[in-house]
Amino acid sequence: AWWWLAAAGRLELGDGPTWFRQQIGDLVYPLAIWQSQGKLEKIVMRQEAPAAGGQISNPGALATALGLNTDEITDVVPCQVVSTGAAHLLVPIRDRQAVDRISPDAKQLFDLLNEVGGEGCYVFSLDPPQRGSTAYARFFNPTVGISEDPATGTAAGPLAAHLVAHGVA
Repeated sequence: AWWWLAAAGRLELGDGPTWFRQQIGDLVYPLAIWQSQGKLEKIVMRQEAPAAGGQISNPGALATALGLNTDEITDVVPCQVVSTGAAHLLVPIRDRQAVDRISPDAKQLFDLLNEVGGEGCYVFSLDPPQRGSTAYARFFNPTVGISEDPATGTAAGPLAAHLVAHGVA
């Protein structure tokens, strides 16, 4: 959302970082947007130190909740809740095509998230569509009534920490 706001000219930006704050529930995240000579360069959201949480013990139930086959969930990193202020279940998926096919059953996913202490579910593949990217992802958050959030920073932070912790990025 921030990238779109900046690219659409909806924000006043100077060269270098321009700081904003984003409130999500009780949490307030500092956020910086970097621009140079009118060109948007990057957006960074400062989050809390990562904390690992519960892991999925039944990948078959998770696959069913996501509308996938069990073999489409990989073990490149654990299916685990990671929090950097908001706790999200991170789920490694075989490829972009499988990520795109996901059609979650909100009730089943809600129940699984409650079992492992997750707020949302961030599914990802290490098969990004363009060079310079690490992952391709989608975010589902049935615990707060959001079927899909296409522009989440609160889940991207935990994913980055999880991939680094497991030597993947």
